Amino acid sequence: MVALLVTVLLVLGVVVLWKLTVKPNGGNGQGGQQTTSSSVNQNPPANGQAKPDSADRIPGNSPKLLDEDDYIGRSADEVRTELVDHGLEPRVQSAQGTSPGDLKKCRVTAIAPTGEVPAGSQVKVTCAP
Repeated sequence: MVALLVTVLLVLGVVVLWKLTVKPNGGNGQGGQQTTSSSVNQNPPANGQAKPDSADRIPGNSPKLLDEDDYIGRSADEVRTELVDHGLEPRVQSAQGTSPGDLKKCRVTAIAPTGEVPAGSQVKVTCAP
């Protein structure tokens, strides 16, 4: 009985550890592996403003500043896309906690957390049809 309990706990520990270390791949086929870009843009834009680099969306980079007022009233689909582009993981739900049917018709009523949010963090987006 003790051996069975130890085996179950060991398997459970391995599964939990694996779940904590593997990140979703976002459908890019890379199986949760992080990639970094070490290339430097040798030709800066003509107007002198640097373009945002895709490396800005790798978890572990600087926190993103989220102001709830920037998102209230917009479509949940648009907000979800923008948050993903900022390297965050949006979870869209209705006020009742269910998944909304049409994200384009669902208007954002709240997001959490706000302020400085580390890249790769989950952001709860609440919307109403």
